[in-house]
Amino acid sequence: MSESLRFRAAQGGYRYILCYWGILESAREEREGNSVSWVPIVGAFVPDQKQKVRIRLKALLMDVATGSWKMLTPEVYTDESFNSRWTRESSDQKLVHELKGKGYQRLISDVLKD
Repeated sequence: MSESLRFRAAQGGYRYILCYWGILESAREEREGNSVSWVPIVGAFVPDQKQKVRIRLKALLMDVATGSWKMLTPEVYTDESFNSRWTRESSDQKLVHELKGKGYQRLISDVLKD
């Protein structure tokens, strides 16, 4: 299959093939606010969970002409945020979006260096 892919890339005039994939991992840490979330607080929400998210990217860069390849593993980015039950979904999505941006920018930088 790699020969067929290289052949098609060469026909198209491409010098390299880049294949990349990522793994998104998360961990949750319950906060002490979880046990007191029943206390009425007007206009505010008590953060009851700490969300940790990290993204690990890998890429394979193949020279179409020779078939030689190089594996790239850019820096792993990790971030965390405190959230409450009412803000959890939007907070998690924002965190993932920011990590993807950092990870893909770093991957592009690493590819262009080579």
